[in-house]
Amino acid sequence: MAFANVCWLDGQTGHKRRLADIVRWLADENLNNDIVRRLLRRKPDLDIVRVQDAGLSGMDDPSLLSWAAAQDRVLITHDISAMTAYAYRRMASSGESFRSCYR
Repeated sequence: MAFANVCWLDGQTGHKRRLADIVRWLADENLNNDIVRRLLRRKPDLDIVRVQDAGLSGMDDPSLLSWAAAQDRVLITHDISAMTAYAYRRMASSGESFRSCYR
């Protein structure tokens, strides 16, 4: 994934940081598990949790977004049209910001 090579200099430590090292991911249950396996094979220490492994299977999309926001995780999904609509409604109604949905 392209994000793995995005780097910047950490202003507090002066060390070079990679985006892939600090982002926490949540894989939606509709995400192809081959993608998760390949990501973990390429970067075994990647902080990624599958919805199924977190006991969230069958949770409605708005609740899943709330859980991801509470856990400071970025949701990866193939269901981008529905999730995007829920995310925009969530921000409009609460003014709350959160990490993005990626597909």
